[in-house]
Amino acid sequence: MPSSSIALNPANSWCGSRVAIHMSTVAASKSCRRAWRQIVPVTVVPGISSSISAPALAGIPVTHRGVTHEVVIASGHVPPGHPDSLTDWAALARLRGTIVLMMAVERVDAFATALLDGGRAGSTPVALIENASLPSQRVLRTTLAEAAQTATEQQLKPPAIVVIGDVAGFTDAAS
Repeated sequence: MPSSSIALNPANSWCGSRVAIHMSTVAASKSCRRAWRQIVPVTVVPGISSSISAPALAGIPVTHRGVTHEVVIASGHVPPGHPDSLTDWAALARLRGTIVLMMAVERVDAFATALLDGGRAGSTPVALIENASLPSQRVLRTTLAEAAQTATEQQLKPPAIVVIGDVAGFTDAAS
C-alpha cells in the first residue's frame, strides 16, 4: 500500500511532510489543500513509511521467509489501558510476527509490560532505532523484558522506531 507525504507551504512552515500511515496525514493533506489552494498547489508525493524504512536501514526486514509472515504497525501515541486506546495489546502479544511501534519511545515500559502481560516472551528480540537514516542513527538491541531499561539507560529519544519480534535480532550479516 503506497504512502505519501505532503509538501511544505510557501512560508516554509510545516504543513505535513509525514507518511500517510496515520489518518491525521490525510486530514492534514485536505486542510493544506483548502488553505493553500489559492497560493500554491499542494502535492502528495509517494513515499515509504519509517515503520518499514527505519528497520530496513538497520538491517532488519519486518518480514522474513520462515521467520515471520506478518507485521503490525501500531501507534504508540496512546499507552495501553488509556481510555482512548484502540489497540488490543493482548491480541498483539499473541501474534508471532513483527510489531513496529511508532511514537512509542516515551512509553516503551508500558508497551513492553502490556505485551509481556499478554504472553509475549521476555526473550523476544527488540531493536530500538533512533534517528534512522541520519548520521546520528543508533540501533539498540535488547529483549522485550529489558527494552524499557535499555531505552532509559541509553537515553533513547524521539524520533525512534521500536521493532519487536524475531527479526529484530537480525544484523546485516544475519538477514
